Amino acid sequence: MKKVVSRVLLGALTLSLLAPQSITSASEVKQKSVSMGNYLVQFKDVENGKVGLAKRNKKIAKAFTHNSFVAVQDLSIEDLEALQADDNVAFVEPDFKIQSTEEQVPLNLEQVQAPKASAAGWTGTGVKVAILDTGIDTESAELKIAGGASFVAGEVTTDDLNGHGTHVAGILAAQHDDQGLVGVAPNVELYAVKVMNGQGAGTYSQLISGLEWAADNHMDIVSMSLAGREDSLALKEAVDIAAKSGVLLVSAAGNDGESDISYPAKYASVIAVGAVDANNQHAVFSNTGVKLELVAPGVGIESLSLADGYVSKSGTSMAVPHVAGVAALVKQQNPTYTAQQVRDRLDMTATALGDSLQFGKGLVNAEAATSGTAPTSDGLIKEPTTGTEDGDNADYKGGKKANEKHISSAHVNRRQTIMPSESASVALKLTKPVQGVEITVASINNSKKVLDTVELTAQKAGDVVPYTWRTSADTKEGTYLIRMHYLNEKNVADDLFSVTVEKTGDKSTQQFERVNVAFVDPTSEPNDTPSQAQTIDLGAFYMTALTRNPLEYADMYKFTVPYDMNAFFYFSNWGGRSNFVRIYSIENGVKKGIYTQNFSEIGQDIPLKANTVYYLDVEPDFEGCLICDSTDSEYEFQISPSDPQQYNDSIYYATQIALDSLQQADVSSSTDSDYYSFTSNTTGQVNVNVTAGTTLQVFGSDGQTELTNNASVNPNSVGNNVYLPVSANTNYFILVKGPVMNYSLTLGKVNPDTFELNDTFDSARNITVNTFVQSFVSTPKDVDTYSFTFTTPGDKVIVLNVPDGQDYGVELLSSNRTSITKLSSGASNEVHIIGKSLLANTTYYVRVSSNNDKNSVLPYTLQVNDYADTFEPNDDISRAVVIQPSTFYQSQLSSATDSDIYSFTATKTGKYHLSIRTPQANTFSVIVASSAGVNVASTTQALKGYQHEFEMNCVAGVVYGFQIKDVNGYTTAVPYAFEVTESSGLYTYDGANRLLTYTVHRGLNNYRIDYTYDPNGNLLKKIRTNL
Repeated sequence: MKKVVSRVLLGALTLSLLAPQSITSASEVKQKSVSMGNYLVQFKDVENGKVGLAKRNKKIAKAFTHNSFVAVQDLSIEDLEALQADDNVAFVEPDFKIQSTEEQVPLNLEQVQAPKASAAGWTGTGVKVAILDTGIDTESAELKIAGGASFVAGEVTTDDLNGHGTHVAGILAAQHDDQGLVGVAPNVELYAVKVMNGQGAGTYSQLISGLEWAADNHMDIVSMSLAGREDSLALKEAVDIAAKSGVLLVSAAGNDGESDISYPAKYASVIAVGAVDANNQHAVFSNTGVKLELVAPGVGIESLSLADGYVSKSGTSMAVPHVAGVAALVKQQNPTYTAQQVRDRLDMTATALGDSLQFGKGLVNAEAATSGTAPTSDGLIKEPTTGTEDGDNADYKGGKKANEKHISSAHVNRRQTIMPSESASVALKLTKPVQGVEITVASINNSKKVLDTVELTAQKAGDVVPYTWRTSADTKEGTYLIRMHYLNEKNVADDLFSVTVEKTGDKSTQQFERVNVAFVDPTSEPNDTPSQAQTIDLGAFYMTALTRNPLEYADMYKFTVPYDMNAFFYFSNWGGRSNFVRIYSIENGVKKGIYTQNFSEIGQDIPLKANTVYYLDVEPDFEGCLICDSTDSEYEFQISPSDPQQYNDSIYYATQIALDSLQQADVSSSTDSDYYSFTSNTTGQVNVNVTAGTTLQVFGSDGQTELTNNASVNPNSVGNNVYLPVSANTNYFILVKGPVMNYSLTLGKVNPDTFELNDTFDSARNITVNTFVQSFVSTPKDVDTYSFTFTTPGDKVIVLNVPDGQDYGVELLSSNRTSITKLSSGASNEVHIIGKSLLANTTYYVRVSSNNDKNSVLPYTLQVNDYADTFEPNDDISRAVVIQPSTFYQSQLSSATDSDIYSFTATKTGKYHLSIRTPQANTFSVIVASSAGVNVASTTQALKGYQHEFEMNCVAGVVYGFQIKDVNGYTTAVPYAFEVTESSGLYTYDGANRLLTYTVHRGLNNYRIDYTYDPNGNLLKKIRTNL
């Protein structure tokens, strides 16, 4: 066995994922780093390995429960060289470092639809989630910890000494207790598994230990907001073992801004999670690549800090708990799901955002993942079924149950219409042997009453199974199903054929068009040579005979195909006689044969070239003694494209397709009908496009109500292209017809335009002023109309935030629907319309549309504001509003460029405290400076919906000013609040100079933290008390 040794020298590697705003130098970033002298070793014989280490005064520092590697520490270069030369060593690699990933900026759980899932009752109850991180604050009032373990030397408890693990835990599982924050899955069983120390660093061996603990303690989900840069055989083995034990693994893609995923996220058994910002745009620091599976909010995420505080962080570390939390909701809803089924569910219900290298399958969606139809074990969506009035044919819709497979590769006459006393013939070819076939006929309205039944014995692969149902003059009009059921076969779908019996119509003039069955008059001679050949149509089903009187020696037919294809040729002699049958073309006077055989029945795939004339020659088998028989030799045949959607000629066996998918199929005859079904998991609009030349119809869940006429048609499209309004958890059917041709059917993803239909004034959606409305221009010609009223008269502001790359128009209209003012966004992302002297209690309208005939998968944001900015004008220091300390104030930002400036005079030298409460939709920039221009405090990230505190060292008698503005240019829908107070902080220490209490008085935020220690001086707990 060839020994593999990792060629990584001591001190040469660094694995830590650096935060996007790290001050580490570029040269440091390119280095690799290991725990100095620490390695992971795979011995062929561990006991002999221990002996070898003992000779060098070394020992195994950590042996894992399941992993074949062991951790060895403090090796010198000579020790490493000895291991590399040791025949008992199979593999050596550094014990690489891992590190948390974070940065500063804001976001919100609404982005992943978590509140909607919670409102439906999915909160993660009963699901065991382990967070492998720096531990979790054990005294946090916002977190309920069920257990855990520490694998960090010198840190025996799972208490968080860094804050990273607590922040991650808050995103995932902060309690729903009407205070502070709430997590994605607040009711999970949360386990703190410490694999990184108080500095936020750890090693692969610590991570492996954490993974083994998670598997041994039967965790459902493991959240890993950490990453390493180096591939590791030991780590891969660990994640694979954990995954095989049933644990769903979720890890960070990494924060290097590189086109490669970090470890362990890069391994196939782990969900790799990237980060997006509040606008679902790719976070610049988030790693990309083909292994990226999902994305989640990771920019400016407000969550818990130590001692029940709050802090904003950014990074793929913050994205991971969103995905792990949604996985917990799915697991709660479906407790029997395997980890793979949960993973499939997340992938299938993610909101697609664009380039898969940047976004993977898309943004994790809690609402979609916990609603609608569920995935089967092979990842398919199980379609809800509707039985007939007798309730026993629930599997008719779609033609098969979700876990069943068809075993036939070709068919004849899936859908026919005949008159009473006529016969319907069907056939298919088997792709595998079966023990027997039971064929039954029953009305679709009463499937329990079987009209005919035939049982066939064992059939071989390649056999054609034919059946003819002969009706009588008394057969009632209606639709009947011919069912072929395969005996003693598991997970094999029945094959269904639809036969409609009608009394109206003249067979001789209407049969071909109405039924797709052509009767060739046996006496219509001559057709014995190529020049006399009768033209036949692809897909048509022909019935005729070689006659006894007059005696025929051949029947000749000809046909062409419009494109290169594989066609299915079916031939059957009703009397069981053999025939010589050949199909050929004539090129330069030479016959080019495709198929020749003596048989009575056959089904065969044949390749055909476009625009080539082919001949079908049917001759009697004289050895079968046709001339000795007084009867005609009746036969039937069909040549049709080998349609990959050959089982979808009726709504009852429509092909189920997924959103955002492409289908390639054939219209195999002039009367072929291809039905498809799909389910929308959200309300909105979906784009349906099919190749030009076909006809496209869309039906509702009843299969009868046509919706196509209600769809919005794109006049600039090629082919049939419509935008269809759809509802959540609703099934739809698509019908494609046309001439014989190959076509492409594209089903887009749902654009979640929940306000549709609102294109007219009469269908305008009423909105509330001073609140945000988020919607979509979901088709190129979409116009969104809203109505609203003001409670007070005066000048009003309407703000439209436009997605990147779009040019939108916004128009304000009066109650009589005449235009007041209209603006276009052009290259700007924000438009402000000022309505002058508008009236109270009067209906106004605003309309949003695209100026460049482009729809968008990204939402716009609209806000109609009823402002009362009492402090204006206060936009510069000369007009600053003078405030008094210890007084509570409220105000608003009334435009995109508005900045509010205030001033106060310090009455004593010391610390002052500025408290600002930011509205939910805003991110503020705050700058505090003295009259001399000295900056005493500032931030560009006073984040959404939280109270923020600023300490200022002030001098008595000096005037200080502070400026508040929104970093994104947003106005405030609700007032912000602020107060300036004198602040104080009191520290007390014990005899060993250890901190005992820290008491803080500042603005609106007064509290005390008490610290307790064990006899060895290690911090046991800290308790925060609000004063």
